[in-house]
Amino acid sequence: MAQTGYTPIQLYRTATASAQPSAGNLTDGELAINTLDEKLYFKNSAGTVKLLASSAAVLADGTVTSASVVSANGFAGTVATATTTPAITLSTSVTGIIKGDGTALSAAVAGTDYVTPTGVETLTNKTIETASLTNGYTEEVYALSGTALAATNGSIQTKTLSGDTTFTDSLSSGQSIVLMLVAGSSYTVTWPTITWVTSGGNVAPTLTASDCLVFWKVSTTLYGAYVGSAV
Repeated sequence: MAQTGYTPIQLYRTATASAQPSAGNLTDGELAINTLDEKLYFKNSAGTVKLLASSAAVLADGTVTSASVVSANGFAGTVATATTTPAITLSTSVTGIIKGDGTALSAAVAGTDYVTPTGVETLTNKTIETASLTNGYTEEVYALSGTALAATNGSIQTKTLSGDTTFTDSLSSGQSIVLMLVAGSSYTVTWPTITWVTSGGNVAPTLTASDCLVFWKVSTTLYGAYVGSAV
């Protein structure tokens, strides 16, 4: 009931469920209301009727308080009222993510795109700081086919001579290898420039049928130590 002495102002309105004003019902800028649906409409300057406001709302937990929903054009019909929090589905199609090696994650997530908690993973050109090893570790044992003393072949190497051999230095500073040498006494072995660390000073060892030697590089200096004969 309007207050005595005042004239009530009422919008173009309806109390019919789902009723909406048409463009012909309104002039530009005019408002219309559906008092049953609790929706407010207006006509824009392009002559299109738009939903301006609605009592429907989405709560923080994702539930919808009303069955009425609105799409980008203003009118999208209705959907069933949500009663539970919407579930989140994670797709295996992922883009725009950069992996640790600087390459992009593939569109379909594959086993090579991430490190699993278990199993064997290969790390290439990675710096490991303050590593803690559990249950020990296993070093690679490499049968040397060439003559280069190189850590890239593995930290433990074996070599059986079949003729006179000249070894070359391919170690970088901070690298080391253990070399198990067989038939060293049968052929002439020529070493690269090495500072030998022995009880007798910088003297190359006399090889036997089976020997163990260690090589390591500090800055630009290659060091060698004769561990002993295995026979």
